[in-house]
Amino acid sequence: MTGRRPTARGEEFTVPDSEYADDTALPFCSRADLDAQTPRVCAHFKRWGMEVHEGVLDEAGKVAKESKSEVLFCSAPLHMYADAGTFDGADLSQVLLPNRRCMRIVTEFPYLGDIVARDGGDGTAVDRRISAASKAFGALRKCIFASSSVNAGAKRAVYESIVLSILLYGCESWCLTETHRSRLRTFHAQSLRAMCRVTRKHTWQHHISTQELGQRLRLELIDTYIDRHQLR
Repeated sequence: MTGRRPTARGEEFTVPDSEYADDTALPFCSRADLDAQTPRVCAHFKRWGMEVHEGVLDEAGKVAKESKSEVLFCSAPLHMYADAGTFDGADLSQVLLPNRRCMRIVTEFPYLGDIVARDGGDGTAVDRRISAASKAFGALRKCIFASSSVNAGAKRAVYESIVLSILLYGCESWCLTETHRSRLRTFHAQSLRAMCRVTRKHTWQHHISTQELGQRLRLELIDTYIDRHQLR
């Protein structure tokens, strides 16, 4: 460790890997449990020198500062509710804390790089990954992916190392439906066409499959990449 005292005593050792995340997720079984336990959690963290980022209310009871900490209401399947629109009257108002503090209830929130949604599905996470990967692909489209002066090997290397890494981040924990896989296949097919410099109409007219475009670039089907990640 740099900066240590030269006179310090003790046996020297090496830490090969250090992983630390300051995000915390706590489950509560009911709104009553949430209201009762949240102030205790905040107080307990404070005892150890840690801060739970709470929102602040003004004297009129309006939010003066948004809370970084959020509460996610996880619903049951909608068919289990008599009134699915209100989740049978569930209280989704913000959580009020002592000293005019508060936490808002959200429909989704990012946690350790993934998106946790109210319905417990992975559709939101997939859409966010596709959006982020599309932006990365678009930023490099003109100079690399759609350039005639860049060879297939270079395009493949950049696509796999950057675009696919962004697209499939966190996919190890996804529970994908056929609809989710279809969205990912569509993005992958669009990317392959752009890298091969062909249009969708051209592939239709000449009966060129996505697999054939992938073979030109030595890229596999998106399902193969997903399965490989999930089987590690």
